[in-house]
Amino acid sequence: MEIITVWLLSIQLWNDPPPAMKFVYTKEYQTYEECMAARDKWIENQKNDKEKFQSLCLLKNKNVNTVGR
Repeated sequence: MEIITVWLLSIQLWNDPPPAMKFVYTKEYQTYEECMAARDKWIENQKNDKEKFQSLCLLKNKNVNTVGR
């Protein structure tokens, strides 16, 4: 097994009362720049929404099966 690090775009809906939250969308990216570009697009598309979406780019470690490589 090999451990790799990826960037995870996490879109969350923060409800009242805090800390209630719901995961809406997640997607992995290879670089920070890709994650932030996708986050910016999400923010732009959600400007007119009344709900309190939060978008975060987070680091995620993954175990990758290297058997057969």
